[in-house]
Amino acid sequence: MRISRIFRKYSRVLLLVFMSLLLIVFLVGDVISRASQSPGARDLKIGEAFGEPVYLSKTHAAESDFEIAWQFGLQTPLSRIEDPQERNLAMYLLLEETRRAGVRVGREQIAADLQRSPEATALLDLVRRRYRCSLNSVYDTLARVSAAMTLARYQRDAAACASLPELERSYRDQNQQARVLISVLDSKGLLPSLAAPTEEELQAHFDEAKDRDTAHTEEELVYGYRVPDQIQVEYLTVDPEKIKDIVRVREKQVQAFYEDNRQNYVKTVKDTSPFALEDAQPQTVQLSYEEVKDQVREDCRMAKAIREAQALVNTIRQEAFRPWAMAPRGEDNLRQPPADGAIVPFTELQARFSDEYPVIYKKTELLSERLLGREPGFGQASAVIGRKPVPAPTLAFHIEYLAAPEEGDEIPILRLNEPGPVVLNTRRSADRSVPPTPYQAYVFRVAHVEPSGPPASIDDVREDALRNVKHCKAFELGQEQAEALAERARQIGLEQAVAEADELKAMLDEGAAPATSEPAATQPTANRYVRMLEPFEPEQFSRRPGLLRGEATQIFSPGLHEQVFALTEEDGPDASSGRRVTVVPLARTLQWVVVELLEVEPLYRGEFQMQQAELRQRVAGGRGWLCLQAWFEPDNIFRRTGFVHTTPSDEP
Repeated sequence: MRISRIFRKYSRVLLLVFMSLLLIVFLVGDVISRASQSPGARDLKIGEAFGEPVYLSKTHAAESDFEIAWQFGLQTPLSRIEDPQERNLAMYLLLEETRRAGVRVGREQIAADLQRSPEATALLDLVRRRYRCSLNSVYDTLARVSAAMTLARYQRDAAACASLPELERSYRDQNQQARVLISVLDSKGLLPSLAAPTEEELQAHFDEAKDRDTAHTEEELVYGYRVPDQIQVEYLTVDPEKIKDIVRVREKQVQAFYEDNRQNYVKTVKDTSPFALEDAQPQTVQLSYEEVKDQVREDCRMAKAIREAQALVNTIRQEAFRPWAMAPRGEDNLRQPPADGAIVPFTELQARFSDEYPVIYKKTELLSERLLGREPGFGQASAVIGRKPVPAPTLAFHIEYLAAPEEGDEIPILRLNEPGPVVLNTRRSADRSVPPTPYQAYVFRVAHVEPSGPPASIDDVREDALRNVKHCKAFELGQEQAEALAERARQIGLEQAVAEADELKAMLDEGAAPATSEPAATQPTANRYVRMLEPFEPEQFSRRPGLLRGEATQIFSPGLHEQVFALTEEDGPDASSGRRVTVVPLARTLQWVVVELLEVEPLYRGEFQMQQAELRQRVAGGRGWLCLQAWFEPDNIFRRTGFVHTTPSDEP
């Protein structure tokens, strides 16, 4: 009997059976859907906020709300959070916080806002079909997200309000100018007048500084001699440039490469005919395969060399990692070292895999992370860990003895001689708009580790210590001379005080550079240290730090501006009994700056009032932006809502 006859004979029965099955699927599906959304059934509790449990399904619902809102242009900084779980949780807590704050946006307002947009109707239909929801459901979703953004704007507006004194202070900081005289005493000019440090002074300096890092500030010289963490790295690589001539490509491969990269083989042609427009733009013309055949072949060969080299390095890494692949992990979650003799030397791997292409082996000296970054090729390579590129030196220094496991750290901690991830350096094309492409691969491991510590003895850093002790003594002597100069300047003015400082100038003259073979008439009458001491008045001196230029020097110091204007806010002596002078250290350059405040230009109420509205807007904009960034910061959301993660012990 034919199948068609069966359908004709039992069509009604089959239709009833089909409709019954369809009804069962519909009802059962609805029950399952509701059961999956029930917090008490199969839902997962992820924490508590506002003293109540937070379930995973709620965060997924919040994600849908914000996803729909984004379709209509309602964007928040939460969209930039990379971790989806953290992002969804922050979205839910933000919506719940808004609801509990009593901020509401009605459907009518959403509908009215959408009616103003000509694209709203088509977008509503698209969203309803994509998310299978009703019109009112879309309105409610947009209302919830709009309410959250409204609450954020309330906070922004409250934080952005500036009082009149705040506006006046902001106007003063931006506009107030002063007239000053500046004299720079460079302590390096005092070095020749100092006696050589004694052995006792050197040893005392070394004992104090041997186990610390150099950390100068503007006010103080802080030398240190601690040797940084150092490692010795060995790596294997295949240089595509060196194997390019060995690689062979077929004609079909070259032609296919041309078709895939046609955009790279063009030329620009400018219309030079007599009737061409003067402002006519050059035209881009596609070059035929025959015109660029030789260049395409070279490019194809290089591309294949890069692929072949990377494939070979990947194979070498697999072989090097084989003894470690099955090694058990210890309590520290690090792989246990393989048995003696199981680790294959890199030199043996080099010999084994150099049959087809030459494999390069390199073993570095003991290097700090900074110096390892200068290692040609390898130092500029990186590997993608998680979703972020991590430089090869950072990976190499994530080694036992130097790094400890931390929660959330995706960078693996390596054992000694354990191969790290394959790292790649990149190559840029001449067109800077084109992103860099992977070029050369490296497989590496750390062969030796030297943790940071003090030098064995002063003899290891004697020359540095000798120079640094002299610098410290010169800087101390410079302070004495600068303070004496400032004290005299308070009595007679800085310009006259420098003119009388013959003894200081004589000391600085000892630091002059030796005379040159130039005629005496062309040589400066005073050496540069003495010329730096001569006072100069900068063209502008405001409360905002800036570069201050004189004929013999230029300086930059934020603290200098602050200290000078602080003289105007103190009850200092008036002009009849003294002048306003301060001394500012610039320790990093071994300089002392003596500044005399001549005059502070007045500010006028009328000018302030003319700029008050613009100033208020600028202050409000800056504060508002900072407030919004802080408001949507996940950690701040968690703190505001009192969110506490559920730990495994909290679960039944």
